Amino acid sequence: MIPEEFFDGIAYLLPGLNQVAQECDLSIGEWIILWDLQHRGVPNNENKLVMLRKDLTQSLASRGFGEANITRLLNSLADKEHVRRISLTQGERDRLFDPSDRETRLAVVLEPSGGKKIDEFKDRLTHHVAKWRRSQRPFLNQKALTAAATPLLRFAEWFLKSAGTERT
Repeated sequence: MIPEEFFDGIAYLLPGLNQVAQECDLSIGEWIILWDLQHRGVPNNENKLVMLRKDLTQSLASRGFGEANITRLLNSLADKEHVRRISLTQGERDRLFDPSDRETRLAVVLEPSGGKKIDEFKDRLTHHVAKWRRSQRPFLNQKALTAAATPLLRFAEWFLKSAGTERT
């Protein structure tokens, strides 16, 4: 059974995440794409993180994103110059990725401004969480965090495994 505090945390967290994303001029979907690129991308010859479009789409689809939504989010991120869509040369493709699927050359590059947006999101979220924690009565705050910590960590581990985004 999941403790009630877990649902309290989710009810607080989701609107808070949306607020933080908006403060960063992002949607939650855009932030997830940037995060995926930062954590699953491989460095190219410019030391920018790049991911095959096919792999990014599969990762996002496993989290419930549809193809049209992915395209819309990538268009928005490209318009903001946080990502760049490219077609790799065959040599780049083979050097960066498994050469068994040589037909796929479309890729997405995380631009420096996209990396800065991820950092801005983390900083703002850290600030909001710290502010919230200070506003809570210490005993109840500690009790809620203790009760929710294990289920939240298990959920996060499951989510990362199911999306194929385990950090190495």
